[in-house]
Amino acid sequence: AHEGRRERVDLLEPLAAILLDFLRDSHLEGKKKILTRYLLLATMGPSQTNCAHIHSPWPTKDNRARYRERLRKVAVSQLAGYAAECDRIRRRIEDTAHLTPDSKCRALVELPADKVQIPERWKTEGPREERERWKSIEQNNTLR
Repeated sequence: AHEGRRERVDLLEPLAAILLDFLRDSHLEGKKKILTRYLLLATMGPSQTNCAHIHSPWPTKDNRARYRERLRKVAVSQLAGYAAECDRIRRRIEDTAHLTPDSKCRALVELPADKVQIPERWKTEGPREERERWKSIEQNNTLR
């Protein structure tokens, strides 16, 4: 009965390969997107809460440890692709704004910059490093 409370590498590795392939798809949609989300949630592993019916703790601290680095690389690659696409869109908007003064792009470019406002409580309560992080975010006016 307790054998189910362990990492099943023989099942996890093929699942990780499928999941990573799905995540590499830059146009993930429909049922494939739903399945990918499910797999990401399912591979988080069981919660760490104590339940009366569980007699042995989950032995694995990080269910994704075996493929964590591969997952990180896919995420970094996808985010870099999104950043590049956003930069291309921004350049196109800026170019159009410059060439067409009465365009919607010009109006968009002339909007004032967003201002990041952090609730005072976040900057004064909680662990010191979290407070400092929120203060820095507000001071730099960026969430990155």
